[in-house]
Amino acid sequence: MLTENPDVAKSALGKNRAIGFMYKGMNQEELKKFYAAQKEQMAANKAKRDAADKMEAEWQALSKSIQREVARQDILDQRQRREMAKQLMEENQLLAMQQKEKEKYFKEVVYNNTPTDEYYSQFNTTTR
Repeated sequence: MLTENPDVAKSALGKNRAIGFMYKGMNQEELKKFYAAQKEQMAANKAKRDAADKMEAEWQALSKSIQREVARQDILDQRQRREMAKQLMEENQLLAMQQKEKEKYFKEVVYNNTPTDEYYSQFNTTTR
């Protein structure tokens, strides 16, 4: 029962299977294969992590560039709104000045003809 022969622990169900209570461990060749496979898995996982980190860095760079572009566009939009507001204010001031001049003209020229007593005396002078 306690034998050092690893062939005793092999199962009849398959050559890669072992009987649990008879298994004594791996030999040096199996350990080397195991460690080599482990190193390959570690290298593959590291490559996968590096690729994911690289992808994340690219996404971060893209996000920052988009944020910069949006901020630049916001500044341009604000500048355009200020220019439009300034232009509108100037136009409104011009219209207000024209309206005041028009009102002044009407007061001084058009509405200046106030009726006198002579105007009122021409009414109600005849029977008809």
